[in-house]
Formats: sequence, structure tokens, C-alpha cells
Amino acid sequence: YKQWVSFELEGQIGRHFNDISDNWEFAGLVLARWHKFPWDKYIDTSFAFGSGLSYFDEPSQIELEEDEGAQRLLGYLAFELTLGLPKYPRWNLMFRIHHRSGGYGLIGDGESGSNYLCTGLKFAF
Repeated sequence: YKQWVSFELEGQIGRHFNDISDNWEFAGLVLARWHKFPWDKYIDTSFAFGSGLSYFDEPSQIELEEDEGAQRLLGYLAFELTLGLPKYPRWNLMFRIHHRSGGYGLIGDGESGSNYLCTGLKFAF
């Protein structure tokens, strides 16, 4: 199964900044990544799904607009697609949906949450 699926442990430190919100985020999650796609000899592709926890250093103004009881600690889900050239296997273009929520009361009692669309370059060490 290792040629098809791998499992990853990920930690993140990030800064959210825009006109509405300005805060730090600390997150940790476990990801399962699917590696094999029929077109991999042309565009190396993988898809990952992960779950963990996300902590903001102060409540997010974006989340406070939806729920006055917005919390700093929420659940975190990630859905990620990576694309790369087989000639450069250590480099990938990454697209991710970054979702924070209380999981319908599983974490805390508020209904706050947020979604972020992310993109970036990944380098494998």
C-alpha cells in the first residue's frame, strides 16, 4: 500500500493579515495522501486529506462576524492537491482548502469557523 498512500504529520505557524483580521495561527494535523494517478508520468499529482487542531492567538474578526462566541481553538480540516513535473520530484505546486470549525459542537459550543483558499510551492527535504 505504501506506493499508493502515505501518512504525514504536519505542523504550521502562519500569519493571517487583511483589512478585517490580523492574527497568528498554530496548527497541527495528520494527513493521508494518495499518490497514484494515471497521468503521473506527465504531471505528478497527489491528493491529501487531513484533520487536526488550529489555534489563533486572538479570536478571528472574520469568525466573530459569524459568531460572537468565536473561539481560538477549533478543529482543522485540510484538502490539498499537489501538482509537479516528474523531472523535478522535490518541487510541487500546492492548492489547499484550509477549514476551521467547531465540528458542530465537538470542539467548544460556538458555531464559528472559516475557510481559506491557499496556494504555494512545496519543497521536499
